[in-house]
Amino acid sequence: MTLWMRAGGVPQPLPYFDQDADQNTWSDLANNAAGREACGWVEAPARPVFDPATATITWHDDAWLVAPIAPADPAAEAAARLAARLAAVDARAQAAFLAGYAPALPEFAGQRLPLRDVDDKANWLTSQISYSAAVAAGYGDVVDASFRTASNATVTVTYQEGLNVLLGMASWGRSILARSWILKDGIAAGIDTDIESGWPA
Repeated sequence: MTLWMRAGGVPQPLPYFDQDADQNTWSDLANNAAGREACGWVEAPARPVFDPATATITWHDDAWLVAPIAPADPAAEAAARLAARLAAVDARAQAAFLAGYAPALPEFAGQRLPLRDVDDKANWLTSQISYSAAVAAGYGDVVDASFRTASNATVTVTYQEGLNVLLGMASWGRSILARSWILKDGIAAGIDTDIESGWPA
């Protein structure tokens, strides 16, 4: 397709109509040489043939400029792939934490304890310290250890049971981190790893 340009502009298809400097409208410019001349349209240089896979084309200084695409850097590509795989492991570990911890006690059947952010972690750590102190003071059998679950249900158990739940949560969290480290070490070693399996429930 023939491209046209006006006043040094970027080549483009010829419009059907245009106006000259005196605001006169000229139509059917493709078949109207006088109209093209009056409106300042001139035929642009032919667009060079090029391979988009290996080069780019731009209009610069009233001429087409074909520039080769820089060859890929294998080392940079490998580093980018590694970073993406490691980031995927981090995201999967975060998803495991966001799913919450499911205590084994029957009082928590169908419930999970949220571990969404640092605030949740701080709350559970504070509770663990408090329940541990109650157990150490001889109040382990007192039913006063309260938990707010991800579904906004309140579950209350003994201090000893509450402490055991939080210790179990800590172990569960360590297992998630351990799984992420194993996967990251395998990825760094070039091992084809399945990052979706093997996570604590």
